[in-house]
Amino acid sequence: MNPTLEVPAGSRRRRMAWIAVGILATALLMYALSPWLLTAAGNQLIHADPLQRADVIMVLAPLLDRIVEAATLYKQGYAPLVLIAPEARDIEEQELIDRGIVRSSADRRRDALIKLGVPLDSIVIIHGQTDSTADEARLFAEWASTRRLRRAIVVTSPPHTYRSWLTFLRAVENLDLGILVHPSSRHPFRGDSWWRNRRTLRDGLLEWQKLVYYRLIELPRMTPPAASHSH
Repeated sequence: MNPTLEVPAGSRRRRMAWIAVGILATALLMYALSPWLLTAAGNQLIHADPLQRADVIMVLAPLLDRIVEAATLYKQGYAPLVLIAPEARDIEEQELIDRGIVRSSADRRRDALIKLGVPLDSIVIIHGQTDSTADEARLFAEWASTRRLRRAIVVTSPPHTYRSWLTFLRAVENLDLGILVHPSSRHPFRGDSWWRNRRTLRDGLLEWQKLVYYRLIELPRMTPPAASHSH
């Protein structure tokens, strides 16, 4: 039987030392690069098109920072109409609405727009209910397919802008309609610091999960409407 070859103790110590140095160097490199990587991840979620005059401003639910931004754009003359898509309601909420005890989210957002200076006849609540960004894009595309529109501004919060841009482009791909996505300036999410705040960290991580889901599943299964221009 051949004798077992043993690594000298000095060689083992040198090897372990080099492994430790490698692990430390990797950790230091990751730490040094982490702000850059996190900033790149945050900036990827944000899409901001240069603003141009449009036919309509579509403000996405449910956050009110988006309502304030949409009202500001309206008063600056970027579009003559502001669109709202109603959110889906559970049975209990619908009962309270029917009994006049509470107002729907769409009604509350419309009231906020009016108090912010948008005239009632410049606000359109699209018929239907939505439970996701994809639902809002579908509802908007169906509404737009019966009208001659050239351009629409979609207002949402910064971490939601890139996914919204992808979704609305997919929804209107059969329409001759330009989509401009505009992030709310009042939302605290910033690409270079989003991981430093509990709220924006949560927003960023959740949005990345949704973005992957939309890329793999939601966007491929969407069926964009064709233009009809009945109005």
